[in-house]
Amino acid sequence: MSSKLAKEEFVSGHNGTSLGEIYLLTATLIAGYLLRCVLIVCLPSGLKKSTIVSFLLDYSTIIVPGVLVFTILADYTLYVLGFIITASVLVALVHLSSSNASISSRFKNLFKLMYPTRLPCVTLTRTFVTLITAIAILAVDFQIYPRRLAKAETFGTGLMDVGVGAFIMSHGITAPEARGKSGGRVIVSTLRGLLPLIVIGVLRLLAVKGTDYQEHVTEYGVHWNFFFTIAAVRLLATLLHPVLCVRPGLYGVASLLTAVVYQLALSELGLSYYIQHGPYGDGSRPTLLSANREGLWSCVGYLAIYLGHIEIGKWLFKPRKSLLNYVSVLGSLLCLFCVFYCLTVLCSGYIEPISRRLVNLAYITWIFSYGALIVGLFLLTDVIVSTLSHTSQVPRPHSLHSASVCLISAVDYNQLSFFLLANLFTGLVNFSMDTLSVSWITGLVILLAYMAVLSFVFCTLYKFNIKIKL
Repeated sequence: MSSKLAKEEFVSGHNGTSLGEIYLLTATLIAGYLLRCVLIVCLPSGLKKSTIVSFLLDYSTIIVPGVLVFTILADYTLYVLGFIITASVLVALVHLSSSNASISSRFKNLFKLMYPTRLPCVTLTRTFVTLITAIAILAVDFQIYPRRLAKAETFGTGLMDVGVGAFIMSHGITAPEARGKSGGRVIVSTLRGLLPLIVIGVLRLLAVKGTDYQEHVTEYGVHWNFFFTIAAVRLLATLLHPVLCVRPGLYGVASLLTAVVYQLALSELGLSYYIQHGPYGDGSRPTLLSANREGLWSCVGYLAIYLGHIEIGKWLFKPRKSLLNYVSVLGSLLCLFCVFYCLTVLCSGYIEPISRRLVNLAYITWIFSYGALIVGLFLLTDVIVSTLSHTSQVPRPHSLHSASVCLISAVDYNQLSFFLLANLFTGLVNFSMDTLSVSWITGLVILLAYMAVLSFVFCTLYKFNIKIKL
């Protein structure tokens, strides 16, 4: 078997893991961010301004745990999460014991704090989705990445199945429509963003075909890719904007109708069978449309996710006076998570199992539950760190991740460029070695070095205010 075919087979035919493990892995990375913030609170003021200290802190508390739980410590994620939370609690207790302000006074003044209009929990969600994806797209090519975390072939939930759904979710929350823009401003904003996505999608297609790079055809099809999906979904949402912006709540209604009608087509009209087996039932792809059936039809499901999260974004970005108001938002997000998690279980059990390949109703509700969980956990982190920091000289939590040069701000500043360079590095690693035959220690070192270089490059760009405009 050729190296290309071996690598394609290595990432094919998997059934995924449990929803609980995916939530646990995500929570571990968020706990790493919490530890990072708590440590920042406790550092002497001189060290807080150090670029080197900030970079090392981010890398050791966010990137290293992420690489480890995605690879050699995947079977011990619960222990890693427990260790990080315990460390955070101990550091926080030391800080509180050495502080002059009592805990009661901290809580009393906590809810008088104003919360920024640029919600840190939303920014962090977008950034962490990018970081998780950057780690996984290279790690999946090594033996140390558990196969259960790779993308499921048709039905199932691997960690990487979250990927594009989480990207759609995070972009929906921060879409121009969600942030109050309307009319021509939405159209202009969308058109400015579409051209780079289409160009990058075409370049990726040419690069993959021109270099005979390994690809998983059942993911998007023969010619389609992630960038075309993002562009198509944003274009469709913009075309619907003149109708949906008329009254509040219409984005949510449109999301629900799109998801239900699409699932009816999958279940009752034979669309699910067509996507899985092709027009002749033998998996063939005789036409351009059938060759890219996964990518084209999945856009309908992703549109439902995007429209629904525009509605959620409109709710999140409503003006609120203080942090106290966001505690109620935290409770609402918890309720949303529970509701969509239950819907996911019901849809998966009684309608059709979760399928990233089909982007069916169960997958759509799963992404909604995942989005509510990750935004809620970051909001909870904000509240916790606010309690520790608001009476000291340390900036409030929404500025903790931007008070000095750090990875979160750096990725947020050049997000698309970060993702593109991660893809480029992944390709270079695969061309330069047989990733399937390297030892576990070599694979781990490569992954840690890869993320270190990525982090260093973009922290440097951010340090000098260099924004790569695409």
